[in-house]
Amino acid sequence: MKNMRGRFRRFWSDMCLERKLLVSYILFAVIPILVIGSVICRVSFKIIMRQTRQYADMMIERINNDADDFVENIERQAYVVYTEPEIQDILEHSDRYTFSQLQDGKEMIHKRLIGMWVTEKYIVGSYLCGAEGNSYYTNINERNDIDPAQVFSGESWYATITEGARKGVLTGVHRDDKYSDSSSLQLISYVHAVNSIGTGKYLGFLVIDIDARVLGEIVGNRAENLGGYITILDDRNNVMYTTLPEETGRLGQVICMEHVSPKTGWTVRTEIPWSRFAKEIVNIMLLTAVVGAWCFLVFIWLSRKISRNIGAPIRDLQTAMARVEEGDMEVVVRADRDDEIGRLAGSFNHMVSNIKDLIEKVYLTQLGKKEAEFNALQSQINPHFMYNTLETVNMMAILDGSYEISDILTAFGKILRGNLDQKHNIIPLGRELEYIRNYLMIVQIRDPELFTFELNAQPEAEKCLIPKLTLQPIVENSILHGFKEKMSRRRLTVNAAVEHGRLVITVEDDGKGMTGEKLEYVRQSLELEESLGRSASIGLNNVSERCQLYFGESFSMEIHSRRGTGTRVTLNATAIYGEGEQHDTSGHY
Repeated sequence: MKNMRGRFRRFWSDMCLERKLLVSYILFAVIPILVIGSVICRVSFKIIMRQTRQYADMMIERINNDADDFVENIERQAYVVYTEPEIQDILEHSDRYTFSQLQDGKEMIHKRLIGMWVTEKYIVGSYLCGAEGNSYYTNINERNDIDPAQVFSGESWYATITEGARKGVLTGVHRDDKYSDSSSLQLISYVHAVNSIGTGKYLGFLVIDIDARVLGEIVGNRAENLGGYITILDDRNNVMYTTLPEETGRLGQVICMEHVSPKTGWTVRTEIPWSRFAKEIVNIMLLTAVVGAWCFLVFIWLSRKISRNIGAPIRDLQTAMARVEEGDMEVVVRADRDDEIGRLAGSFNHMVSNIKDLIEKVYLTQLGKKEAEFNALQSQINPHFMYNTLETVNMMAILDGSYEISDILTAFGKILRGNLDQKHNIIPLGRELEYIRNYLMIVQIRDPELFTFELNAQPEAEKCLIPKLTLQPIVENSILHGFKEKMSRRRLTVNAAVEHGRLVITVEDDGKGMTGEKLEYVRQSLELEESLGRSASIGLNNVSERCQLYFGESFSMEIHSRRGTGTRVTLNATAIYGEGEQHDTSGHY
């Protein structure tokens, strides 16, 4: 037992987190579904039983009411007959009537009974019998050879009626041959004594035979709706009507309900087999099973999504760690969620970034040391040598009277001094404009008819700090590309101003400009930080990268150009002021 427990613990501990979560979710789902399903079945069964009993009780009551209504209708028709004054007079004083009057009286009684027979379709026949044995009757066969005393004397009700009972008697179902010698017709008879209204004297009795099939009409399709059987019993507990087939044996366990009508004395009984409820329960169980299975599948799907939502990021983080162990420092894990896993991924990315920065700093530090050693060695020879050489050539040009050459050498010396200055990578805009002026003077001396230039800067703007050589690549591109076609004298304008705390520098020319396709290509290359070739890499792309490093997100570069009109480059950034030249501590732009 302990070994099995230990194996299970090892198996569970070695299982991956995603699978553990999935198995746990499934186990936690199965038990509630089973419990809820069983509770639903029990509650549903009780509800069905209660509703069935209520429905059966209501149905019994309705059947009794319908039967009572039918009997009341028969009683009303009988009352109209035996309380008829003319009929009372004939029965009580028949001895005073002549033969002709007696025949007329019988004919009148006959019509009354015919009217009752016609009114109610389930009345098979009726008899009005006098106390002295005189018979006045009607039926479908018009038989006149029946002796009432002989026919009815053997009935259980006969003695009670002939004694003048004031209450009608309702018999059970019976067969009678009064209407046919070989009749199999089942009848229900209603018998009422005819007493004198004035004296209460017994005058005879009225018999109304009713087709027992009326009970089937009263029951109707209620048995089918109930899902069971309905039986009607008379006051002696004899079966008058039943929906139970004769070949049906024992029903087994049934729910039996019955009710006795105080008016008719009939008992209406309902019998509902347990098989009927078993069918309902099976249907409920099947429905519960289907719903439970559907819920289980949905729960499994949700469980898999939840477990994957938790396990997948952890696996990705594990994979990323393995890649970092192999030396891949470009790994980035998705951290677009605000839960513990998202914060863990963010911390991992931050950690990798810090490690990468530390590695780069160490590398750059070592590289910087070597570069410093090289520059120190170079500065011992090249700068002083070049400056002295240019000064010597400049003095020779002055002595020779070549002042134009002297101006070129002076401007070139200033440009060379600025380029070789490794200490100051961030300079005031005024110094950058001085550099641009010297550069343009040299270009203009070489080709005086090519272009004119104008440099305009607010005093406040000249104090703003920018990376060294920010404007020179832009100006150089205008001359090399914008003024390439010599059609007329071109113009180059550089404007600088501070507007609402932002430094705005515009370099604009009226050169040939760019086509729409070329302009879009340049813009996309700047956005994607892709190289446009040699001229672009040392031009616009270089300027954009260095300015973004210095100014940050506040920097933007806009390029507008139109073929045949010219090009305008606008630099926009937060104004940063300085009294003089500042040293860039990083040394890289």
